[in-house]
Amino acid sequence: MTIHQHRTWTEDRANQAAKLWLDGLGATTIAEILGNTSRNAIIGKMHRMGLGGTGRTICHDAPKPEPKPRKPRTNKTYPSRPKAPEVPIPQPAKRELVFEPPIYATGERITVMDLVPRACRWPIGDPGSEGFSFCGRYSEPCIPYCAAHMRIAYQPAVKKRRRAVVHGRKAVAA
Repeated sequence: MTIHQHRTWTEDRANQAAKLWLDGLGATTIAEILGNTSRNAIIGKMHRMGLGGTGRTICHDAPKPEPKPRKPRTNKTYPSRPKAPEVPIPQPAKRELVFEPPIYATGERITVMDLVPRACRWPIGDPGSEGFSFCGRYSEPCIPYCAAHMRIAYQPAVKKRRRAVVHGRKAVAA
């Protein structure tokens, strides 16, 4: 007979396993006594029968070993660090962005078909209209816009006031 020949539990086998389980035997021992069953099958059956746990009784009245005495803590004193002097955080100089609208000379505007690598790709007009075009002025390599349109497209972000920590002290940074 192999382990897999007992695929179902008979009432006698289940009762015998439950009695052994409640007597405190382990699943491996019960499997060996019953024969042709596995440890996991015993555990599963006991769980389905609502017997749970290991079946072993735990004696709560047994004396517990005394904990080892701890060494008393000593309050060590460490030399304090000298405080750093308060250093004011430098504020960046405010720059006023002046936008000068580009002046388009005749023939500077180009269509999408006329775009070349160093032409400004700033759209002018409605893309759905017939008069739609691009600025077409000279732009630096790897930059899509001319200097005038760069000022519009790449404006510096407005800085939020944040708290900064400087040498352990809080300071207001712009």
